[in-house]
Amino acid sequence: MDIAVPEDLPVLSAEEQQLISSKPLYLAPEKKDFEASAKAYFEKRDVVPMLNALLTEIYLVQPDDPIDHMLKFLLRHATMRELREHQDATAQTLHHVADQAVAYSARFKLPHLFDELLTALLAEAPEDVVRFSLTWIRWHKNGFIARHVPEGYRAYLAAKDSAGTS
Repeated sequence: MDIAVPEDLPVLSAEEQQLISSKPLYLAPEKKDFEASAKAYFEKRDVVPMLNALLTEIYLVQPDDPIDHMLKFLLRHATMRELREHQDATAQTLHHVADQAVAYSARFKLPHLFDELLTALLAEAPEDVVRFSLTWIRWHKNGFIARHVPEGYRAYLAAKDSAGTS
């Protein structure tokens, strides 16, 4: 099969060729602008106090299933005011579990979970971050566990599987 190429195609000048080759095809948003808008959103919607309350609760309790515990916690403390009150009441007790918190986070890959949650918050920019987080965590739990296979969930899932087959 022969393909005919038209001979009367327009030719770019040397300046036009240089201009095209010097510009990237994709212009990413400026990092500085993105960081500023993310910071403004997090401050406006009180994302940091919500995350602090979640992490404080998880680190103090250290449940076998931190994701389910987060869901129950967000259902119990459904408003930012309730989250702040809980955070204020428990923040002083966190200093004695710092080393255990690091190991616990690593075992359940909590930094990965919160990174994905924060990325989703920035992408969606919801008005109600507590309700969005609750829904997002509920819908993405199984996918997160399948993708990251946290060490802490291996025993939990094995116990769940054996209970389901007996």
